[in-house]
Formats: sequence, structure tokens, C-alpha cells
Amino acid sequence: MKHARYIGLTILLIVSTAVPSVSAAPFNTCEDLITACFVSAPDQRDGCIQSAAAAQACRSSELHDLVEKRAQLSLIDQGPAFLGPQTVDRRCLAQFDTAWSAALVNGAVTSASAASLAAALDDCAKAESPALPQL
Repeated sequence: MKHARYIGLTILLIVSTAVPSVSAAPFNTCEDLITACFVSAPDQRDGCIQSAAAAQACRSSELHDLVEKRAQLSLIDQGPAFLGPQTVDRRCLAQFDTAWSAALVNGAVTSASAASLAAALDDCAKAESPALPQL
């Protein structure tokens, strides 16, 4: 009987290591999804945030607008804009991510802090306007 228990625990350990979904707890909230994105590698963060924006937990969250706006900013440099070239200040975006991560670690993001974060995120988007000809 003792050996059967050890064999069972060994098999469970092997299966949980081989199949990550068995051992990983599901994310219950949008905050959990976003926090996981901030822990991921910087080159994977944009894709993670885009996935989080599409997740049901974030679509029904109060943070949806903020998540959606952050996801859209990560796409701006990937293609042409209809109103001319646009860039995103990546340093500003990294600072925003740090501020948002700190807000999540310190507790739930309030509507006031979400509005402040949204304003900071707006500052990270810069539209390059074409030079007007001199008349």
C-alpha cells in the first residue's frame, strides 16, 4: 500500500510537470492576468497584455478600458496609421507598466487611480504630425 501511494504521487508529479494546465491555477480576475503579464519577459509583455484584453475576465472588468488602451498602444508601431505615422514612447510605456504593476501589488486599483493611469498612458502616445509647408 505504501508503495502504491509513492507511485501515485510520482505519476501525479510527472503529469503535472508535463502538462502545465494541470498544475497552474486559473486566473480569476483581470488583475491576476495583468500581474502575470508584468512578471513576464519585457519582449513578451505586449502579447500577454493583448491576450488579457481579449480574455473574458478583463472584458467584464472595470479595468477593461485601461487594458484595451494599453493593448492598442503596443500595436501602434506595428503598422501604418491612417492619419500619418505614429510612435509610442517606449520608455514612457515601461514607466507606465511599472506604475500599474505597483498599483496592482499595493491593492485593488480604484477608479481614481485607474483614471490617473489612463492619463499617464495617454501621455505615452505621440502622433508625429507632418511638417506644414511654409507659404
